[in-house]
Amino acid sequence: MEFGAIAIILLVVLLLSTLFRNSQQINNIYDPELARAMEYQKVNDGEDKVDEAGYVKFDAFFLRDLNNDGYADKIRGTCREITATDTLYINLNVLTEGTLTEGKIEIKGQNINFKTAIVDDNVIEGNYISENTTSIELKDVEKGTQKLIYGTIKAPSLGTDTKKYSNSENKIILTGKHKKADGTITNISKEVTFTVDWYASVSCSIYDYTGYRTGAQNVEQVIDKENRSVNLSFYIETREEKELAILKSSYLTGTIPPLNGHMPDKVEITGTDITAEYND
Repeated sequence: MEFGAIAIILLVVLLLSTLFRNSQQINNIYDPELARAMEYQKVNDGEDKVDEAGYVKFDAFFLRDLNNDGYADKIRGTCREITATDTLYINLNVLTEGTLTEGKIEIKGQNINFKTAIVDDNVIEGNYISENTTSIELKDVEKGTQKLIYGTIKAPSLGTDTKKYSNSENKIILTGKHKKADGTITNISKEVTFTVDWYASVSCSIYDYTGYRTGAQNVEQVIDKENRSVNLSFYIETREEKELAILKSSYLTGTIPPLNGHMPDKVEITGTDITAEYND
């Protein structure tokens, strides 16, 4: 009996564990940022090589746990809400031979600002404390040196440029010279391209409304005795409150109620860049 009870308990634990994992996988599927991240290229082993000099490794990437296994994957892109940030990692490694000289890292962001707080050390030449760093100078980097540089990407002002929502041409570029012990010098250049996608939520409302009320207009102003009609007018305006996204268009619907049992004979809507119709 005891063995049977233990077996049942173990079975229940295994079932609960399976259900928990399946629940996490379902939640991941409905995470739009994660769904987009799964479409980016994963960084494979060996992609950090520099073709001109095998003793220099260089790469740039974002980190994201794509399959919820507790381990972050290196990927060539990120998706974030426009008010959020993400960390971009830049890895430089000089292996067992030679020195990297005249090194420079350029950040060519098409739809990002690269915020850094990098200080002078044995690899970095100077301080880079900036809201938008575009280049980093390097000292002579000796063999056996590995340096991880990182900063925060932020969305720039969009203005009216919708291309800044998504761009696959952001680049991190390493240039310099590799000098071997025998004096051989090789010019090197390595370019890493990555995608950044920004998105925003919107909140629209009617923020200024002046409607017809008793006493708000003189009766003579609204009653047309000759045509036996009542003419009412009011002003309405909408706005997008968060002001983070570039709106392509907005859509407003409303219901005109009957007046003493009579539906309107005609409804006209006037304004700038407005197309409207009334379904009677």
